[in-house]
Amino acid sequence: FPVTIELHLDNPYNKQNATAVAVSPAGRYVAVGYQDGAMMIWDMNEFVKKGNDYRPDRFLNHSAKINDLAFSADGSSLLVGSLDKRATLWQVWDKQFEDLRKMHLEQ
Repeated sequence: FPVTIELHLDNPYNKQNATAVAVSPAGRYVAVGYQDGAMMIWDMNEFVKKGNDYRPDRFLNHSAKINDLAFSADGSSLLVGSLDKRATLWQVWDKQFEDLRKMHLEQ
């Protein structure tokens, strides 16, 4: 049977609105970008276990709104684009994200 999970993308740390969402190919992670340049990674395994007590990991690497998020086809990396003209490449590991590189995007 299909399972439906409803996420409220409100940022539990402040009142910023979600501006971008991406789901990893296997469906385990949901990356959400916010107006303030923060990104949160929801681990669906942990969310199912803890319910409303779950708090996603929060990363603040951009100085402007996140407008694009994309997981690679194999789910091993996540690219985050922001209006601060930078992109951040993240390596995805089980329960761990590492900032690989910050790239300045030319206009």
